[in-house]
Amino acid sequence: MNYLGGKIIHLAAGLVMAAVLLTLTASVAVSAESTKYLRDNATGGDCTAVGSWDQYSLTCTLSGDLVFSGGNGIVFMNDGVTLDGNGYSLTGGGGYGAGCSISIHGSVTIRNLTIRQFGYGIYTLSSHDDIITGNSMENNDIGLKMSASGDAQVYGNSFIDNGTQITVQGGSGNVFNLPAPVGGNYWSNWAQPDSDNDGFVDDPYIFTGGRDDLPLAGMSACMPGKPELSLSFSQAYWFNNADYQSRQLSVDYLLGNQGAGDAFAAQVTGSTGSNDVVTSSPLPVGVGDITAGATAPFTLKYVVPPGVTIFRSSLSVAAADDCGNGYSYP
Repeated sequence: MNYLGGKIIHLAAGLVMAAVLLTLTASVAVSAESTKYLRDNATGGDCTAVGSWDQYSLTCTLSGDLVFSGGNGIVFMNDGVTLDGNGYSLTGGGGYGAGCSISIHGSVTIRNLTIRQFGYGIYTLSSHDDIITGNSMENNDIGLKMSASGDAQVYGNSFIDNGTQITVQGGSGNVFNLPAPVGGNYWSNWAQPDSDNDGFVDDPYIFTGGRDDLPLAGMSACMPGKPELSLSFSQAYWFNNADYQSRQLSVDYLLGNQGAGDAFAAQVTGSTGSNDVVTSSPLPVGVGDITAGATAPFTLKYVVPPGVTIFRSSLSVAAADDCGNGYSYP
């Protein structure tokens, strides 16, 4: 769950008394039992049923986890479509269909997505110029299968405990690593040795139909996923007499990371107040990196008009995951 919300702050006799309420908004999982088709049209096909659609960039961004009882998960029906998993996951019924299927189309991008428990995590057939990056294929029969598909770029992914990690049949021009420092992919069955500590396994990962010359070593491979952030109130106060005279109220917050993955470059990007209260701190306000389970403090200042004894502040925040994928909250 990803939490951010508004804070009600009470004032009396020019002094802060207490913060009494934190209103939370939650991002909840979206369930689906039937195959979703992505198309180049006004709604992105079924995209708006499971996320948001940008028709200009042909990008479907998921808004929650999807669970399928069987068959294919998401099928691409046109060239040039991008699926941004936004850190969410596709879960299959176990050994059936493909989490993502690209057939006789090309220039498709799949990113920031976890795909688990399908027959194929991703399956491409007679496809071309696809980009598959920042994904995690976990516990599928086959993590990625490419049939008669060419000129794809597959890098920055994690292949974890699939029955067969990857198989490529036919096609040409496929690339499974970029030059250092980006490198290739993390393979759970090929994560060491890294004798020179350069972040890459010493030997290439060779598989049916291809090779990754710079496999990522150990769990240093980036793991995509939206950090689970929470906001809490710490204290509110007049910092000094000058601030009191100018009605500049300081409010201390804590930004917490409740998830399993670290959050990077967190920053407050927006702040609004009710009852004519105005945020006076220049935005954005940097919060920094927040490791899993930790919190980070930050302070905002507000101009509180005379006579105002209560106001609600609402904040927006941005942060990145381990792979550098950016997310906004709420």
